[in-house]
Amino acid sequence: LCVAAGLHVVNVDFSPIAIEAMQQIQNSDTGAMRNQWLVTDIRDMPFQSNSFDLVIDKGTFDVFEASSLPALDQGTQSSHAAG
Repeated sequence: LCVAAGLHVVNVDFSPIAIEAMQQIQNSDTGAMRNQWLVTDIRDMPFQSNSFDLVIDKGTFDVFEASSLPALDQGTQSSHAAG
């Protein structure tokens, strides 16, 4: 779905072990979209300003999962469509 929509997904983590594990999981799923995986510190990422339309921190989803999902719906309503 993401590939069909023309999305480019970049995943970052400061742990090379975490990145390697996720790459192995992705490579074992032949139907999975191909993501870019990068070992980096979010305080010093190699991207120019305004490189992304949306940035998501996985910890944010952990909080929503533990509470209610309507808060997530409110967040998506406040984002703008690319273009």
